[in-house]
Amino acid sequence: MPAENVFTWQNAVVAILGPVAGYAGTLAKSWIEQSNVRARQTSLCEEADRLIKFHATLAEAAVPSPKVQSAQVAVVSQLDRVLEKLSQSLTEPLGSAGHVRSTAIVRLENWLLLYRPLGFWSAVLHSLFFMMIPVWFLFFYFGFVNDLRTHAPDTGISVLVLVIFLIPVVLCNYVARKVDAWSRRRREAAQQALPR
Repeated sequence: MPAENVFTWQNAVVAILGPVAGYAGTLAKSWIEQSNVRARQTSLCEEADRLIKFHATLAEAAVPSPKVQSAQVAVVSQLDRVLEKLSQSLTEPLGSAGHVRSTAIVRLENWLLLYRPLGFWSAVLHSLFFMMIPVWFLFFYFGFVNDLRTHAPDTGISVLVLVIFLIPVVLCNYVARKVDAWSRRRREAAQQALPR
């Protein structure tokens, strides 16, 4: 038996570490986005605190003059803008805080499920997807690429097996994205139902 066709332990390690690396990458991306949002919220809170203290200082002025009153109005309007930004940052989804993202990058991230799953079933589907991808690549390498390299006559069967195994991968991806969209709509509806 040629050495190319032997399933080695290195390939098994790659098949196992593939989903782990994909999930770790998703967690790292989510952590960085959350860190950026927290930093933005912290700076907005500090600015609001500074404006509130300045407004209190103006209110304690011994002689209320038109300049002090106009400064108070300006501080209050600035405070309203800061609080509005803070409110938006608390309710907007991760990844949209402070910058516009390319549509192509967003579509690629959505297709590869490179975002934080929303809920238990979504996490299960994401994990299943990340487990299926390396297995598909192993089939691709050992089935199709090996057949091409050795000029085997059954290349058509390898292609058929790849296509048949690609169907559950694509189906898992589709269902995971639909479950995430459903969870996101439920979460947004629940947030809008809260009294303000």
